[in-house]
Amino acid sequence: MKQLKRISLKEQELLSTEEMKFVRGGDDVSTGCENKSKDACSGNAFWLMLFLLFTSCHNIIIKEEINIEKAMETISESPFLVNDYFSDIEYIALETNDSSLIGMAPHLIVAKDIIVVSSLNQPLKIFDRKTGRFISNVGSIGQGPKEYAKGGFNEVNFWIDSDSQLIYVQGWNNDFLVYDKMGKYVDKVEIENEDSYNLHNCYFLMDDNQIWGHTKLHAKTEVPSVFCINKKDNQSQDIHTWISDVFSLENENLSINTRLGTYVGYGGHLITLRDGEDKAHFYATGSPSLWKYDGEVRLKQAFNDTIYTVTEDGLKPHEILGLGKWRWKEEDVFRTDGCNDRISIDYILENDDYFYFHLRTGLYDMKNTKVFCAFYDKRKKNTTLMKGAILEDRENNQEFSIRGSTSDGGFCAMIQPNKLSEKNLNRLNINEEDNPIVVILH
Repeated sequence: MKQLKRISLKEQELLSTEEMKFVRGGDDVSTGCENKSKDACSGNAFWLMLFLLFTSCHNIIIKEEINIEKAMETISESPFLVNDYFSDIEYIALETNDSSLIGMAPHLIVAKDIIVVSSLNQPLKIFDRKTGRFISNVGSIGQGPKEYAKGGFNEVNFWIDSDSQLIYVQGWNNDFLVYDKMGKYVDKVEIENEDSYNLHNCYFLMDDNQIWGHTKLHAKTEVPSVFCINKKDNQSQDIHTWISDVFSLENENLSINTRLGTYVGYGGHLITLRDGEDKAHFYATGSPSLWKYDGEVRLKQAFNDTIYTVTEDGLKPHEILGLGKWRWKEEDVFRTDGCNDRISIDYILENDDYFYFHLRTGLYDMKNTKVFCAFYDKRKKNTTLMKGAILEDRENNQEFSIRGSTSDGGFCAMIQPNKLSEKNLNRLNINEEDNPIVVILH
């Protein structure tokens, strides 16, 4: 039988999560026949045989799932201790002077040699990765040929190619302005076909030769949910399109609410579309849904219980998230009722040791939403989960939340000076009016 290297998402959806549990090593790996009739048992056996045949034909290896449902049964009410997960904690004070002042709602990306920070009404600012010394602004905000745009909250949207350390800043005309790690203008990348590849609705990963995109607005079947654009010839390729129902933008009862991403601890817009009282669509353009690990591009789509590896050939399952009773059913992803009994994963970060999850219940119920964070230990293959997203560094009496990953395999956080512990204020010689402090965890 011919061995295929890739399997499309449409083929994967032929088998539901429940049917995959037979062989993927979840809590129940039996055929489920113990207390069922002969006919029901035969039906389960049929699905099991079909799945085994299907996976053998397509060279799929289903691993043991990351059991989030089980972790929800033993939620920690106390903050996780940083030293239980990381051996090296680095605090970097970003230089403060008249040129380097960082404004409100800062967002950071940590690359090999630089830290780049955005804030409201400010051009991007580059700092030295090791010392925190201010290097320069990245170009300038404006409508000139080498100037870039501000978003609806006066924020600047940007991404970094971790290998070249080129900085890609969202422009005015569905394009990226490219700058080097010293903040000098290099090039412009114009994205054609704005209807299919609208930068305002996408999260991006900048790779060696490709721009990988994930569309967050689930509104048109003809718009690709996952795509890539070749940097050299600007040719686009659709990798996957929406299969499930989309959220209609044509209803006269439609209302739109937009907020900054500080609500869930990352930058960018958070947009909630509501169609009356019982239907809504929430998406966050700034949430990391594409990332690169061990040379492979990863993807986590909203409501899906699978982490995928992405190539030009399609999507391949990498990890299964065991949400169990907390899982969103496909027909319920836009329904507001019952959202407090379902888990939504805001974003996932990955390094050699862990998957880090920022998640919540009550996605559409802002008054009652509950935030959690979790670590999945890759070596021990266990998941620990806590209420809230605040970690505690007891040695320095400091609390902070993980905000992103670094290009060298760490996680990072940012602390405003007025949130620094007295010990850190004195140790780092910081005033409360100074720039934020970056925390790097390894």
